Amino acid sequence: MKTEVKIELKYCERCGALFLHRSDRTQIYCASCEPEMRRMAAPTTRRASGERCNRVARLSRGAVCA
Repeated sequence: MKTEVKIELKYCERCGALFLHRSDRTQIYCASCEPEMRRMAAPTTRRASGERCNRVARLSRGAVCA
């Protein structure tokens, strides 16, 4: 029995490279950029209020994290 997998041509939203991904997934970064984007989005510290602060938030809002 054959199973079909639908794939789509997608461009990486970080570097612009073209790659193929399964159409039932929501992948937006290529295999090279995915680990780096995960590291960038990971929380790095907590503020005194307990609110998480990460690099992306600091850059986009100009916030200073302790």
